[in-house]
Amino acid sequence: RPGGSLRPPLTFSDLSGMYNTLKMMSWTPYVKVLVWAMILVSFHAFLRAGEMTKSENTLMFHQVSLSDSSLKILFNRYKHSKGKSVCIKVKKQASKFCPIQALQRYIDYRGARKGFLFCQVDGLPITYAWYRKHFNDLVSFSGLDADLSTHSARIGAATYAAAAGVSEDNIKRMGRWASSAVKNYIKLPIICF
Repeated sequence: RPGGSLRPPLTFSDLSGMYNTLKMMSWTPYVKVLVWAMILVSFHAFLRAGEMTKSENTLMFHQVSLSDSSLKILFNRYKHSKGKSVCIKVKKQASKFCPIQALQRYIDYRGARKGFLFCQVDGLPITYAWYRKHFNDLVSFSGLDADLSTHSARIGAATYAAAAGVSEDNIKRMGRWASSAVKNYIKLPIICF
């Protein structure tokens, strides 16, 4: 599958459905805040699932700087990084889909200990299989498109940015794309405001 071209983008309508369903899931409070933070941060920061789950590019707690108004993430390693570091900044959103609020709520549960940014209660990293299962369960219980995947957040991020008039170069920088593959992620005809 070339870059996400066959997956639908995650939309704000989808996020709304997931938000409403999340309250009814039988997960522990920790798992609920963890999954919601992972979804919103991946959407707003153009994250790959492998940057949040156990991999050679997993984000660590010290790579994140959180304030009341913004989230900064320093990527020391990422797909196609070739030794280059990148820092991205995500601004606070005035909605229930704010990644800063979601991440702060998760950190309130997680604590500020060193280690993996997204982790189990015992500090072990989240595996991709674990995240995919929880993401898919939330999609399914929300009655959303079964083709939505963890990668749909990244596709949605690129699509919304393009719809908002962000240049392709800036989208590439935010998403850390090394080539014109970013074009496969922009699904403008699908997005309705």
